[in-house]
Amino acid sequence: MEMHEEEVSYASVVFRTNNAAAAAAVKNEEQCVYDEVKVPNRTKTPEPDGHEKNQRHKFQTLACCFGNLCLVLLLVVVGIIVYERNISQLTAEKEGLMGKLEQLRTENQDLEAEKKNLTEKLQEVEKVSNEVNISRAQWSLDQYCYGRGRSCNPCQDGWRHHQSQCYAVIDHKEVEKHRTWEEAREDCRGKISDLVVINNNEEKRKVSNLSWNSGTGSGYWIGLRVLNGTWKWVDGTELTDRSWNEDPVEGRCVISVQWQRWESVSCDQTMRWICEKKSLTV
Repeated sequence: MEMHEEEVSYASVVFRTNNAAAAAAVKNEEQCVYDEVKVPNRTKTPEPDGHEKNQRHKFQTLACCFGNLCLVLLLVVVGIIVYERNISQLTAEKEGLMGKLEQLRTENQDLEAEKKNLTEKLQEVEKVSNEVNISRAQWSLDQYCYGRGRSCNPCQDGWRHHQSQCYAVIDHKEVEKHRTWEEAREDCRGKISDLVVINNNEEKRKVSNLSWNSGTGSGYWIGLRVLNGTWKWVDGTELTDRSWNEDPVEGRCVISVQWQRWESVSCDQTMRWICEKKSLTV
């Protein structure tokens, strides 16, 4: 290392003698002795003055404010990111809801159109129904109230009345006009009736009496046949007459023979038949 040049300081040293010696001397002036005193080189750190302290304080304050500002900016950025994410999610949900709303509007329009169509059809049906009722009333009037005096009867012309029932005996003499059990039933339905259902012994005797010109193997179809292994009437009720206990064989139907017991024959045979309907209350 480069040696710093030593500084030389001079000091003035005064030695005072006692009074006796001083008196002996001729007012000698004070003797000055000069000596060299070597003092090591010492760098003094200057103490900061007030201006420097003020500057340092301002810098610290500025740094603190800058740090706080950065923190605030960071929080703002995070808030904006969260806000944007929420906005995106809400926007997607809004678009989904708008799509569903549009779909519901379309469905509502379709339902309104269908409602209008059904209303028009209902009005048309009501119109036709009213016309049918009028026609039926007129038909009933013509069928039940006939003759010059227009007196009304409980049964149509050609039907026979018994208790609260009307009976039509279809007794074609020509064999080719005879029908199977199903065909006979269809004919009765066309007359707004059905094959006769016998509910008691009195009605049984009445139907037997109406089975004109019949004999063994050649009678009149009644509304009794085997269905699922059971004798059943066309109104859905089961046979309760225990006086007639033929085996319920599939494909068998019953005919009424005048003054004789019922007979079980094949439903595919052709016979005459008896229809039944409720009588008109007059």
